[in-house]
Amino acid sequence: SIPLLHEADELDETVFFDAPHHYVNDMVGYGRLPLDRLLPRLRGLIVAYMIHIDSNAGQKQGRFDYRWHAIPPLARNLSSNTLWASAYLKKWQRTQGLDSIPYAHARLYQQYIEVLDELFPHQGGVRMSHARQLTELYRQFYRHKRRNSNSYLRPITVASRAILDADPRLFGDKESLTEVVYGEVRGFMDRVAAGSADGHPSRRINNETKAEAWIRRVAAMKAFADYFVSTIYFDVLGGDMAALRGKQLNLLKNTCEIIYLDAEATYWQERNAAPEDEEENNES
Repeated sequence: SIPLLHEADELDETVFFDAPHHYVNDMVGYGRLPLDRLLPRLRGLIVAYMIHIDSNAGQKQGRFDYRWHAIPPLARNLSSNTLWASAYLKKWQRTQGLDSIPYAHARLYQQYIEVLDELFPHQGGVRMSHARQLTELYRQFYRHKRRNSNSYLRPITVASRAILDADPRLFGDKESLTEVVYGEVRGFMDRVAAGSADGHPSRRINNETKAEAWIRRVAAMKAFADYFVSTIYFDVLGGDMAALRGKQLNLLKNTCEIIYLDAEATYWQERNAAPEDEEENNES
């Protein structure tokens, strides 16, 4: 018989009495689990379940199909890199036929990733903190013109393309490659300001003059180029050009998109106003 417990702390850990489902095993990661670690893992299981329902489950032949066979690979992906949550959100967006992710979903999936980051704090590769820093930097000089992924993420596309097009024999170190990326971003923003490229300059703040706003934006472009090259490309991606064509960059861009959208929603919410029309923007 099981002895009675007089105090909650007499039960130190929980165990699986039967083999856990692969989905549970990937998300929990332990056969024996101290009780003080139980709550974040339950949250992680719920988050994985909700992401699965959004991206994999749905109506099929007149009935709802949960597609449970798709949840183990989803759990493996999330446990390898929490930014996979943003990739599944993009899958949901495509299924729904939406041009842009709704603001509410962008905020919700940021919260999902934060829960998963608490569960998997030691993952390598691109993380939420990298995406947030990168997005905050380019929002200091750039805003979208059209409501689609390409427009939201244009500075990242310009920066990654600059690295891919640069001759590694001439621009193989951080300093020279940073100058290349800055030059491309600066040229792109010159075209944006002239109305010949997709996007808008960031809004002026406080009582800035046009000249003061441009000086601030140029400084932000330099900081963005330095962070993208030094931290993202060299430190996180190991200077691997192939990574700029693969899943790591896609995960970064997907996550930057939801951070960007949430920041836009917050901006307009603070001003008690609806998001601006696509063509509306303050003077540069």
